[in-house]
Amino acid sequence: MYRKKLMRVCLTGVMVVSIATANVAPVFAAEPVEKVETESDSWDRISGEINFRDTDNNESIFVQFNNEKVEDYRWGDDPKDTYEVLPAETVKKYLPEGYELVEGIYSVAGGETQDSYFVYAEVKKVLVEETQDVKINYYDEAAGKQVAEVPVQVSIDTSCVNMAILTRYLPEGYTLEGSDCIIRDGYVYVSVA
Repeated sequence: MYRKKLMRVCLTGVMVVSIATANVAPVFAAEPVEKVETESDSWDRISGEINFRDTDNNESIFVQFNNEKVEDYRWGDDPKDTYEVLPAETVKKYLPEGYELVEGIYSVAGGETQDSYFVYAEVKKVLVEETQDVKINYYDEAAGKQVAEVPVQVSIDTSCVNMAILTRYLPEGYTLEGSDCIIRDGYVYVSVA
């Protein structure tokens, strides 16, 4: 007698479980698979700070970056030998004016919270050539008048102007008679005819 009751309870339990799972499955499948965000997907974009370090002048410039994609960099044969880096293109985007990057790997460190990552990037100042303004004074001695005055820029270390520059700006219809090409008080005097 108990066997029949026990059998009836077991069959009822099996039916309840099979019906319950059939009704619950569509609830779990409501979100498409491609939109499910995994933990690794949520951490591939980070925010933090880049330390641009000028080691020649012993200066640091800190620049904030937001929501940038990181990449895995593998440095050995073992797949475990990887770490996250910011791509060079991303680091260049935040590069301060007047500096250039020293080639390297821009590894990501920190990250106790989402916005606390930091990246170290070595930089050096871009050498800007200093120039001086010089005016080329073309003078027709036979006519006793100035024909043209042309402003040019030359290196600050230069004490004379190249003959190619003098002929490039020579006024039309004139020929070069002579010049010592030396800069005197910001002028180069050129005799033309």
